[in-house]
Amino acid sequence: MIDSCNELGLELNFSKCEIFAYGSAEEATKSSDFFCRIAPAVKILPINKLSLLEAPIHESLISEAILNKLRNFDLIRTCISTFERLSFPTCSSCPVFA
Repeated sequence: MIDSCNELGLELNFSKCEIFAYGSAEEATKSSDFFCRIAPAVKILPINKLSLLEAPIHESLISEAILNKLRNFDLIRTCISTFERLSFPTCSSCPVFA
């Protein structure tokens, strides 16, 4: 693949590439070692970092992602309710404009 890209005048930017080695520990290590030899800048991700557009890829991470979204929602809701409770004087009630 690298040679084919080079023939077309294209260059792969391995610093933007991510891989995840799936399988037994031995297979994962072998795959990771292979990619590190041909593309040292490639990032090897652990299973807990696998996501696509901030959505978890692995099913074991779905509940944690939902809890994080709910925490963020609660924080936003708290900020909005705090803002609504603040009272700001309007210009008509300022003595300067009366």
